Amino acid sequence: MDNHISKESILNPNCWLSLATIPVIVTLSLIESMGENLVTMGTSSEEIFRGSRLPVIHLDNPDDEVRNK
Repeated sequence: MDNHISKESILNPNCWLSLATIPVIVTLSLIESMGENLVTMGTSSEEIFRGSRLPVIHLDNPDDEVRNK
């Protein structure tokens, strides 16, 4: 019976709590990092599609031609 592991050592709540804390902290830091990256990507996409950086396309409006005649 000396080699038998007691139930208290296997089910020790402090041990399980300390083991469960690490994945929770890593997950929270990854979520925060992903949020920051998404905000950065959104800002970058706004810069790409901003109107001042796009070329101006001059289209002939048929209504203007009718009014000028």
